[in-house]
Amino acid sequence: RDVAALARTLGQSLSEVEAVCDRIRHLDPRPGWRMSPSRVSYVVPDVIVRKDRRGVWSAQLNPAIVPRVRVNEVYAQLFQRHRCAENAEMG
Repeated sequence: RDVAALARTLGQSLSEVEAVCDRIRHLDPRPGWRMSPSRVSYVVPDVIVRKDRRGVWSAQLNPAIVPRVRVNEVYAQLFQRHRCAENAEMG
């Protein structure tokens, strides 16, 4: 935003450079958006496949699409108690 330094570098007057900068600020940064009535929808992959440095391929579920599972703490404690009791009966 140093218009004075820009004017010196370009060899133009300060008022000319300010006018050009003002004109640039009023331009539309995304002119193509006016031509498309709808928003762009991107494809989100279910699986991500990568090749590591050794040339081995691996596939994993995309963490962005995997639903997060939350377990109620009370249910988790009940489950844990049931597993402990079940293991005690078997062992």
